[in-house]
Amino acid sequence: MEKVLIVGVESVAGANLAAVLAPGFETVGLTSSPAVQIENCRIAQLRRFDQATVSQIVQTERPDQIVFCGAAATSSWDAAPSTGIEDQAAIAWAKAASQFEAGFTFVSSDAIFTGPWMSHAEKDSHFCETPQAELIRQTEADVRQVCPNALVVRTNVFGWSSSENSPGFAETILTSLENGTTPDLDPLRYASPILASDLAAILLKAWEAGQAGPLHAGGAERINPCQFAAQLAAAMNLPAPDFDQRARLSRPVTGFGRGETMLNSRKARRLLGVSMPIIDEGIERFLEQRENGYLKQLRTESAAVTRVA
Repeated sequence: MEKVLIVGVESVAGANLAAVLAPGFETVGLTSSPAVQIENCRIAQLRRFDQATVSQIVQTERPDQIVFCGAAATSSWDAAPSTGIEDQAAIAWAKAASQFEAGFTFVSSDAIFTGPWMSHAEKDSHFCETPQAELIRQTEADVRQVCPNALVVRTNVFGWSSSENSPGFAETILTSLENGTTPDLDPLRYASPILASDLAAILLKAWEAGQAGPLHAGGAERINPCQFAAQLAAAMNLPAPDFDQRARLSRPVTGFGRGETMLNSRKARRLLGVSMPIIDEGIERFLEQRENGYLKQLRTESAAVTRVA
């Protein structure tokens, strides 16, 4: 593999994938935002996602791998609704990937699942019935129909964003802790979040192994946002936030990403020979990235973004 095209490079998942890949591969990022700049990644702003435009871009760029990071790639733990690229656009990119013989990866969401089951494998059907979850599941199916060799990676990523103006949940929690305030978090939702740069390393192994179909890539631990904040505070030697976690359930938790979405990543461990990171490991690397130059790479200053459509 020599060239990777990342659609939705403004997302936490897409930006960190670009930052990890850019030193070793020709990396092209397409974004709906004009403010994204990542070191060694060629960025272009894209406003149209019709089939003709998408096919023309793929024919011109001839990437070995296309990665689509749309709304589904945004963690359901993020406080604000996703403003990412609509996931239905993935179908056009999957068609173009099949037409021009490129690999295709759709970064999907753990939030298609819900409890009371506490761990979800690729073949499980513990589906969330919200419109958002149903739309993501339908997009997964449509992508695989037009591109049978597509890789569908379900995950829940945290990490640094490409802009301090659009932080993800981990960065938002960190800012609150450093300001001495207690973030408003939900103690009832549980997931297995993974650092975005760790996900990037797993994707590389999946591509090398020629994986296709659904693949779960989550962290090794089940955790809720309040517990995540507490472990983040401990890693920063900050006072533990004072959360009221005495909530009692009178009925099943409902809502997109609000229940049990922990992923069973046994398939990835077995097929790729990887160990899923525990939360403390991910948080430690997350904090190191602010100091070791990684965050600067992710938010580099350079020339204006090129417009391609």
